[in-house]
Amino acid sequence: MRYLLSAALILVPNVCSAEIYQTKDAFSGEVTYNTKLRGAHLEGGSFISMRYVNFELFVNKSTQNTESPICILIMTQTEGWSFIKSGPSLILKLSENDFLTLSGLGSANSRKTLGGDTVSEAAAWCTSIEIAEKVGASKSVQFRVLGDERTLTGSFDAKFLNDFAEMTRFVRSNLTAK
Repeated sequence: MRYLLSAALILVPNVCSAEIYQTKDAFSGEVTYNTKLRGAHLEGGSFISMRYVNFELFVNKSTQNTESPICILIMTQTEGWSFIKSGPSLILKLSENDFLTLSGLGSANSRKTLGGDTVSEAAAWCTSIEIAEKVGASKSVQFRVLGDERTLTGSFDAKFLNDFAEMTRFVRSNLTAK
């Protein structure tokens, strides 16, 4: 069993104050940088409603999209499907009352039943460094994830906003052409 491990997780030292992790696939050599998985504050709460939403940021170094290198990953655990839409499906409301709409592929390829009515979905939206910096500089950010069956609305916590600021600094310092 221990021989099946194909990736190594390494903390990138002294790069920034947020924790940015490096994962390298042992077979393909593909390198990904990501932040910690952070819980979000949902409208209506999580405990009683049995809805859990977590976010993280990642950058895939091997297939880095230079226009939109920083990706926001959502992982949900809910009672029943959201069926996160492809296309424009993540709306961010920044503290400055600016609205940003991000497009992604939706959750069609990342859905599973966990047991009973409890299901899990994942989706990602990639964005430019400039937009990620704007999110990281905001005092607060509310989000809305659009699904065919339900909409998830809430806000990012301060640690996740800090992750945006730190990831953009990391990408500018380490992954962009100089």
